[in-house]
Amino acid sequence: RDVERSRGLGDVYKRQNYGGPLREVTLVAGDYCRMAQVRTRAQPVEGGGTVGAEVLVINDRPTEMPVRVRACLADGDGEVLVDSRSSLITLLPAQKAVVELSQRIADVRPWTPESPTLYHLKLSLLSGDETLGTRELRIGFRTIEARDGKLWLNGEPLFLLGFSRHEDSPDTHMCPDPDLVRRDLVAMKDAGANFVRLCHYPHSRHELDLCDELGLLAMAEIPLYWWEGDVEGEGVAQAKLRAAKEQLEALVTRDINHPSVIFWSVSNETHEERPEVVAGNEALVRRAKTLDPTRLAVHVSDHWRTSPHFDADDVVCVNGYPSMLDPPVDGRTFWGEGLARLHMAYSDKPILVTEFGRPALYSAHSGWYDQAKQAEAIEREFDAFDAPYVCGATVWCWADHAWPP
Repeated sequence: RDVERSRGLGDVYKRQNYGGPLREVTLVAGDYCRMAQVRTRAQPVEGGGTVGAEVLVINDRPTEMPVRVRACLADGDGEVLVDSRSSLITLLPAQKAVVELSQRIADVRPWTPESPTLYHLKLSLLSGDETLGTRELRIGFRTIEARDGKLWLNGEPLFLLGFSRHEDSPDTHMCPDPDLVRRDLVAMKDAGANFVRLCHYPHSRHELDLCDELGLLAMAEIPLYWWEGDVEGEGVAQAKLRAAKEQLEALVTRDINHPSVIFWSVSNETHEERPEVVAGNEALVRRAKTLDPTRLAVHVSDHWRTSPHFDADDVVCVNGYPSMLDPPVDGRTFWGEGLARLHMAYSDKPILVTEFGRPALYSAHSGWYDQAKQAEAIEREFDAFDAPYVCGATVWCWADHAWPP
């Protein structure tokens, strides 16, 4: 500690987290016969919308249980639009089953960044006259597609504008800070954003709830970044890939009911000159599509200029910092020529620039971290994204984080 103080590093290291929970922990008491998982699907269609739910029910009671699921859907004013019940099923002890419900509804409002309309869904597990448990969540009616080299939200062309965001907080460090999250996301919307990349790990549920409310489309991500494959040791590489698959499944399970989430991102800036890394990324992207075919699955690359590998991806996602190269490169040339070559290789896929820009420090007006240089780099590079195959751009970074490097 004395050495740290002498170097002036004490405050920096105090901000780091070396252990302990970074999320709230809750203990939920419920029935042994319970709804273990809920997956919803709500889509606008001509003349209304369709809503469905897949409910995983597990019976850990020592007796068989006749059960059904009741679904009640209400709009923002509390008007009930759907009140339906599934067929009756009987579960033996230690048995589980997926109960499905689906219904068409008239006159629903699609969820969009301009009008993020949310509906309240209440699911109840019933056995005779007994209610064994309930689940309540908010859903939105929307679709997302990548086709013909463009993004489409609810059948309309979509161009993404926004920021990458880390979850660090000056007050709570890596633990959730709901007040800061709201201020940041509201300020993003005020700046004209319709998109936020939640990098490079699953952010808190509260942040996604706010994205649903405010109308910010989101990219959700797992923490597989800078992966070097077998260079790290074959056992380590395989362990990382196994962990990534588990994290991906947990992420999809937790966040699948948020209308704001349109991308599952499986990695960031991995070393794609190595074939085992390419194979790992492709396996994770395919797994994400299997887990949730209603959203887009991607990985984010900074090796795209020399080792582009996007065969499995729905959208080509790339990072680049031409103004930070040594020597610096003209941003319009770097992006304009580079993205044109990438489009020739993947002409059917839209390209999303997931990181671009330049670092700056607050109130710096000279030197490397000059704010004016940052603004100039962002403006100059953004000009190069005016191409029909570019579907959006995300500035790095809304506010950087306090990692010592």
